[in-house]
Amino acid sequence: MLSPTATRRLTIVAAPLIYSVILPVTLIDVWMTTYQAVCFRVYGVPRVRRSDFMVIDRHRLPYLAVLDKLNCVYCGYANGVIAYVREIVSRTEEYWCPMAGSCATAMLRVTAAAGGASAAMRKAAVPGAGDPARLILGRGETAHTAQLLLGGGCRNPRCP
Repeated sequence: MLSPTATRRLTIVAAPLIYSVILPVTLIDVWMTTYQAVCFRVYGVPRVRRSDFMVIDRHRLPYLAVLDKLNCVYCGYANGVIAYVREIVSRTEEYWCPMAGSCATAMLRVTAAAGGASAAMRKAAVPGAGDPARLILGRGETAHTAQLLLGGGCRNPRCP
């Protein structure tokens, strides 16, 4: 266990690295917003509302110090951007998925029908938590794959 002084020193050393991540996060935010504004319109893919993913409100807690409030804004923005980008990528995959109508898609549906991953995700669902497909996303799958696993079918216009 580190002493409080050593912990404080390490925090001061690590802080610039942690805060430097704001640059690539902001860049990807701007890039993906531009990407979907152009590409989603061209292909008729429903656009992702950025505001649905930006939840920056924890800084309003009255007991937080100023630096803690700044950290809450930073984390809320960074996590919101990552969720926003994940949804954009998911919708891109949903449109361009090469597995549409293939054996792999059929296998996902069989897995869902057999009570595989989808049953486990439904059991883990918390009432009021929203779409069970969102629970699968933490395991690395995209929303398109999650939708297939849950037996919801493919919304890709090219799917049979």
